[in-house]
Amino acid sequence: MRTLSLFIFLTFSLFSKDYAMISKEIKINSFKKLNLDLPAKFLFYSNQKNNSVTLKMDRAFLDAVDITVKRDQLYIKASKNINTTLPITVIIHSKYYGLEEIVVQGVTDLNVDFIQTNHLSLISDGVSEINFKRGVINQLFINAKEDYIINFLNTDIKRALIEAEDTGEIMLNVSTLLNVKLSDLAKVSYHGHAKVIQNLEELTELQKR
Repeated sequence: MRTLSLFIFLTFSLFSKDYAMISKEIKINSFKKLNLDLPAKFLFYSNQKNNSVTLKMDRAFLDAVDITVKRDQLYIKASKNINTTLPITVIIHSKYYGLEEIVVQGVTDLNVDFIQTNHLSLISDGVSEINFKRGVINQLFINAKEDYIINFLNTDIKRALIEAEDTGEIMLNVSTLLNVKLSDLAKVSYHGHAKVIQNLEELTELQKR
Protein backbone atom coordinates (compact mmCIF):
# COMPACT_ATOMS: atom_id res chain seq x y z
CA MET A 1 0.00 0.00 0.00
CA ARG A 2 2.87 2.34 0.86
CA THR A 3 4.59 1.55 -2.47
CA LEU A 4 1.36 2.25 -4.38
CA SER A 5 0.89 5.57 -2.58
CA LEU A 6 4.46 6.59 -3.43
CA PHE A 7 3.92 5.64 -7.09
CA ILE A 8 0.74 7.73 -7.27
CA PHE A 9 2.50 10.70 -5.64
CA LEU A 10 5.45 10.57 -8.05
CA THR A 11 3.18 10.17 -11.08
CA PHE A 12 1.07 13.14 -10.00
CA SER A 13 4.20 15.23 -9.39
CA LEU A 14 5.62 14.49 -12.82
CA PHE A 15 2.28 15.15 -14.49
CA SER A 16 1.91 18.43 -12.64
CA LYS A 17 5.38 19.59 -13.75
CA ASP A 18 4.75 18.58 -17.38
CA TYR A 19 1.41 20.35 -17.33
CA ALA A 20 3.10 23.53 -16.11
CA MET A 21 5.46 23.70 -19.10
CA ILE A 22 4.54 26.26 -21.75
CA SER A 23 5.92 27.61 -25.04
CA LYS A 24 5.66 31.34 -25.77
CA GLU A 25 6.94 33.18 -28.87
CA ILE A 26 7.82 36.87 -28.68
CA LYS A 27 8.50 38.96 -31.81
CA ILE A 28 11.42 41.38 -31.41
CA ASN A 29 13.31 44.04 -33.35
CA SER A 30 16.48 43.24 -35.29
CA PHE A 31 19.72 42.94 -33.34
CA LYS A 32 23.47 42.46 -33.85
CA LYS A 33 24.49 41.65 -30.27
CA LEU A 34 23.40 39.13 -27.63
CA ASN A 35 23.50 39.57 -23.85
CA LEU A 36 22.40 36.41 -22.02
CA ASP A 37 22.03 36.12 -18.25
CA LEU A 38 19.53 33.33 -17.63
CA PRO A 39 20.03 29.71 -16.42
CA ALA A 40 18.88 28.15 -19.67
CA LYS A 41 19.74 26.31 -22.85
CA PHE A 42 19.89 28.81 -25.72
CA LEU A 43 19.53 27.83 -29.40
CA PHE A 44 20.42 30.49 -31.99
CA TYR A 45 19.27 30.19 -35.62
CA SER A 46 20.14 32.73 -38.33
CA ASN A 47 18.60 33.45 -41.76
CA GLN A 48 15.06 33.02 -40.43
CA LYS A 49 11.83 34.68 -41.59
CA ASN A 50 11.39 36.70 -38.40
CA ASN A 51 13.31 38.02 -35.42
CA SER A 52 11.85 36.27 -32.41
CA VAL A 53 12.48 34.63 -29.03
CA THR A 54 10.61 31.49 -27.97
CA LEU A 55 10.57 30.51 -24.31
CA LYS A 56 9.90 26.92 -23.27
CA MET A 57 9.62 26.77 -19.50
CA ASP A 58 7.40 26.50 -16.44
CA ARG A 59 4.53 28.98 -16.86
CA ALA A 60 4.97 30.10 -13.24
CA PHE A 61 8.30 31.76 -14.10
CA LEU A 62 7.46 33.42 -17.44
CA ASP A 63 7.16 36.85 -15.84
CA ALA A 64 10.65 36.42 -14.35
CA VAL A 65 12.30 36.61 -17.79
CA ASP A 66 13.05 40.05 -19.22
CA ILE A 67 13.51 40.32 -23.02
CA THR A 68 14.46 43.67 -24.54
CA VAL A 69 16.29 45.06 -27.58
CA LYS A 70 18.28 48.27 -27.03
CA ARG A 71 20.73 49.78 -29.52
CA ASP A 72 20.93 46.62 -31.62
CA GLN A 73 21.53 44.45 -28.52
CA LEU A 74 19.16 41.67 -27.44
CA TYR A 75 19.04 41.23 -23.66
CA ILE A 76 17.59 38.07 -22.16
CA LYS A 77 17.91 37.95 -18.40
CA ALA A 78 16.19 36.96 -15.19
CA SER A 79 14.40 39.93 -13.62
CA LYS A 80 13.53 37.83 -10.55
CA ASN A 81 14.92 34.72 -8.88
CA ILE A 82 14.07 31.56 -10.81
CA ASN A 83 14.15 28.76 -8.26
CA THR A 84 13.26 25.74 -10.33
CA THR A 85 14.92 22.50 -11.41
CA LEU A 86 12.77 22.32 -14.53
CA PRO A 87 14.62 22.93 -17.83
CA ILE A 88 14.41 26.27 -19.61
CA THR A 89 14.95 26.41 -23.38
CA VAL A 90 15.23 29.70 -25.26
CA ILE A 91 15.12 29.65 -29.08
CA ILE A 92 16.41 32.81 -30.78
CA HIS A 93 15.60 33.45 -34.45
CA SER A 94 17.40 36.13 -36.44
CA LYS A 95 16.82 37.26 -40.03
CA TYR A 96 20.55 37.78 -40.47
CA TYR A 97 23.69 35.63 -40.35
CA GLY A 98 25.93 38.09 -38.56
CA LEU A 99 26.48 38.80 -34.88
CA GLU A 100 29.01 41.32 -33.59
CA GLU A 101 29.01 40.51 -29.89
CA ILE A 102 27.88 37.79 -27.49
CA VAL A 103 27.97 38.28 -23.73
CA VAL A 104 27.18 35.22 -21.61
CA GLN A 105 26.81 35.37 -17.83
CA GLY A 106 25.72 32.96 -15.10
CA VAL A 107 24.94 29.31 -15.89
CA THR A 108 24.36 29.17 -19.64
CA ASP A 109 24.36 26.64 -22.49
CA LEU A 110 24.50 28.28 -25.93
CA ASN A 111 24.35 26.53 -29.32
CA VAL A 112 24.80 28.64 -32.47
CA ASP A 113 23.66 26.90 -35.66
CA PHE A 114 25.49 29.16 -38.14
CA ILE A 115 27.37 32.46 -38.07
CA GLN A 116 28.97 34.59 -40.77
CA THR A 117 30.53 37.84 -39.63
CA ASN A 118 33.57 40.04 -40.10
CA HIS A 119 34.16 40.48 -36.36
CA LEU A 120 32.81 38.67 -33.32
CA SER A 121 33.50 39.47 -29.68
CA LEU A 122 32.59 36.69 -27.22
CA ILE A 123 32.63 37.38 -23.48
CA SER A 124 31.91 34.48 -21.11
CA ASP A 125 31.75 35.18 -17.38
CA GLY A 126 30.19 32.28 -15.48
CA VAL A 127 29.57 28.57 -15.91
CA SER A 128 29.04 28.19 -19.66
CA GLU A 129 29.11 25.69 -22.50
CA ILE A 130 29.16 27.39 -25.91
CA ASN A 131 29.15 25.56 -29.24
CA PHE A 132 29.28 27.02 -32.76
CA LYS A 133 28.20 24.32 -35.21
CA ARG A 134 29.52 26.01 -38.37
CA GLY A 135 30.35 29.41 -39.78
CA VAL A 136 32.92 31.93 -41.05
CA ILE A 137 34.55 34.62 -38.89
CA ASN A 138 37.25 37.01 -40.07
CA GLN A 139 38.30 38.27 -36.63
CA LEU A 140 37.40 36.66 -33.30
CA PHE A 141 37.98 38.02 -29.80
CA ILE A 142 37.30 35.84 -26.74
CA ASN A 143 37.44 36.85 -23.08
CA ALA A 144 36.58 33.90 -20.82
CA LYS A 145 36.43 33.62 -17.03
CA GLU A 146 35.27 31.15 -14.36
CA ASP A 147 34.24 27.71 -15.79
CA TYR A 148 33.72 27.36 -19.55
CA ILE A 149 33.85 25.11 -22.59
CA ILE A 150 33.87 27.00 -25.90
CA ASN A 151 33.92 25.13 -29.22
CA PHE A 152 34.71 26.80 -32.58
CA LEU A 153 36.27 23.73 -34.23
CA ASN A 154 33.73 23.65 -37.08
CA THR A 155 33.95 27.39 -37.75
CA ASP A 156 36.48 28.88 -40.18
CA ILE A 157 38.33 31.67 -38.35
CA LYS A 158 41.02 33.82 -39.92
CA ARG A 159 42.40 35.66 -36.87
CA ALA A 160 41.73 35.09 -33.17
CA LEU A 161 42.70 36.93 -29.99
CA ILE A 162 42.02 34.96 -26.79
CA GLU A 163 42.23 36.08 -23.17
CA ALA A 164 41.25 33.30 -20.78
CA GLU A 165 41.61 32.66 -17.05
CA ASP A 166 40.24 30.45 -14.26
CA THR A 167 39.22 26.93 -15.41
CA GLY A 168 38.08 26.15 -18.92
CA GLU A 169 38.84 24.99 -22.45
CA ILE A 170 38.57 26.80 -25.77
CA MET A 171 38.74 24.86 -29.05
CA LEU A 172 38.97 26.53 -32.43
CA ASN A 173 39.98 26.32 -36.08
CA VAL A 174 42.14 29.28 -37.11
CA SER A 175 44.10 29.82 -40.32
CA THR A 176 46.19 33.02 -40.14
CA LEU A 177 46.94 34.39 -36.65
CA LEU A 178 46.29 33.11 -33.12
CA ASN A 179 47.17 35.44 -30.22
CA VAL A 180 46.69 33.78 -26.82
CA LYS A 181 47.01 35.05 -23.25
CA LEU A 182 46.21 32.40 -20.61
CA SER A 183 46.30 32.29 -16.82
CA ASP A 184 45.24 29.96 -13.97
CA LEU A 185 44.11 26.61 -15.49
CA ALA A 186 42.93 27.85 -18.88
CA LYS A 187 43.46 25.62 -21.92
CA VAL A 188 43.33 26.31 -25.68
CA SER A 189 43.53 23.73 -28.47
CA TYR A 190 43.39 24.54 -32.17
CA HIS A 191 43.37 23.26 -35.74
CA GLY A 192 45.06 25.10 -38.59
CA HIS A 193 48.43 26.56 -39.53
CA ALA A 194 48.10 30.00 -37.96
CA LYS A 195 51.05 31.99 -36.68
CA VAL A 196 50.91 31.76 -32.87
CA ILE A 197 51.72 34.50 -30.37
CA GLN A 198 51.48 33.23 -26.80
CA ASN A 199 51.64 34.53 -23.24
CA LEU A 200 51.14 31.55 -20.94
CA GLU A 201 51.29 31.16 -17.18
CA GLU A 202 52.77 27.97 -15.72
CA LEU A 203 49.67 25.75 -15.39
CA THR A 204 47.98 26.78 -18.62
CA GLU A 205 48.05 24.78 -21.85
CA LEU A 206 48.16 25.62 -25.56
CA GLN A 207 47.93 22.61 -27.85
CA LYS A 208 47.79 22.06 -31.60
CA ARG A 209 45.23 19.34 -32.41
